Amino acid sequence: PYVKDCVNGVELMGLLDSGASRTILGSAGWDRLSACGAVLSHCGISKVRVADGAHCNVSGVARVVFELKGRRQTIDALVVPGLQESLV
Repeated sequence: PYVKDCVNGVELMGLLDSGASRTILGSAGWDRLSACGAVLSHCGISKVRVADGAHCNVSGVARVVFELKGRRQTIDALVVPGLQESLV
């Protein structure tokens, strides 16, 4: 299931994953956000395990404003270039 999300004012289609412990931006999502001024910061995480069991490299973390159904929250999203989805 997908949902339209607004992240830093940019509309992205996000995959809902009830088992995810973090919010993750794939390369397509990160490309759109970085073009609008989002900044990548270093984080202590180098890899994450995704739903299919694969381990993917983490480029860093981006602090973003996430808006869904009128509610806004600032969160840290991991940037994982190898992820096919724009947002999880």
